[in-house]
Amino acid sequence: MDEKINDEKALDCRDAIIDLKEQESKLIEQRFNNIKDEYDAILKQFEHTQSMLEGAIDITETSGYIVSTKYYDSLISNENEKINKLYAEREALVNSLNSALSSGKIDKYSESWYNMQDEIDSIDESIQNCNKSTIEWENSIRQIQWDLFDKLQDRISKINDEADFLKELMSSEKMYDDKNGGQITEYGKATFGLHGVKHNTFMAQADEYRKEMEKIDEQLKSDPFNQTLIDRRSELLKLQQESITSAKQEKDAIKDLVEDGIKSQLDALQKLIDKYTDLLDTNKDMYDYQKQLAEKQKEISSIEKQLAAYQGDTSEEGASKRQQLQNDLNDAKQDLAETQYERSIADQKKLLDDLYEQYEEVLNMRLDNIDVLVSDVIANVNSEAGAIRDTLEAKADSVGYTMTESMNTIWNSAN
Repeated sequence: MDEKINDEKALDCRDAIIDLKEQESKLIEQRFNNIKDEYDAILKQFEHTQSMLEGAIDITETSGYIVSTKYYDSLISNENEKINKLYAEREALVNSLNSALSSGKIDKYSESWYNMQDEIDSIDESIQNCNKSTIEWENSIRQIQWDLFDKLQDRISKINDEADFLKELMSSEKMYDDKNGGQITEYGKATFGLHGVKHNTFMAQADEYRKEMEKIDEQLKSDPFNQTLIDRRSELLKLQQESITSAKQEKDAIKDLVEDGIKSQLDALQKLIDKYTDLLDTNKDMYDYQKQLAEKQKEISSIEKQLAAYQGDTSEEGASKRQQLQNDLNDAKQDLAETQYERSIADQKKLLDDLYEQYEEVLNMRLDNIDVLVSDVIANVNSEAGAIRDTLEAKADSVGYTMTESMNTIWNSAN
């Protein structure tokens, strides 16, 4: 009987110990949860700040504006503080769990241990998500900067589009005046100016792409396998190559215009030479006609003298001889004069031919160094910026078009 009573007491004591341990385990888990609740309250403030910042971003984008990178800077700063709090929470919870294990009040792999470990694992996942969000926001900042750069280049490219439009408006106008020695017209000057604008714009863009690539190169030093950076650099390199090629095409277009001007001037010179040559030929024809008249007159005079000679009774042989010699002398002088005149005509024609060739050589020398040629053209364009602006405005007005502020700024700054 006593033995049975002792067994019952032992069982009661064991149950009491189990109940006590369960109560202690619940108390420890409660203290663990209290720590978690305390940090949850703190973390909610960070989540609220994040929600407000993301809402501001949505409103900005919905309103059609470019989002300021400062929003993302604030999100990153907020997230970093949140991460610090998560690390602090994790440390506190880990210490609480380890303390409970050390005291033996909970057992490893018990239900309470799993519950507490799940909470700690959840914090690890939260930290990982925060780091991911930080990277995404840093990427957003970078993308905004890239988008701003691209939008600026697009706006600059629109200057070239407008320059092409204005050139097309003047395409039917004469670039050089045939009636004024082949001199360049106001439309020719304006066309030169627009090619100069495009050349300088393309070269400026090529330089901007170079600077942007240098920034990417610096980022790749610390992150050499970042495919986003690699793709961006490849895109910039292609755009730089296209800008350089386009700038060269503008240089070639300027050279072609200069060649057209040279041809126009040479054509005008050739017309003057042809007119003067025609005049020389006309004078020679007149001279030949006068010569024929003189010869006919001489022949008549000779016949008259012969008739007069027959009227005399005698003929003086000496006088006849002297007369013959005088005639021969006159003929010799006449032949000399003709030879001199013909040589004069030939010399003048050769002089005109030499003048054309020398003028052509001097003009074409400008084409030998295209870089110097383009620099000279742009310098001339800058010096006549006001007149070019007036020409462009007048031509634009004639079709009801108003030049953009960007194009006006270029010509108002004479650069």
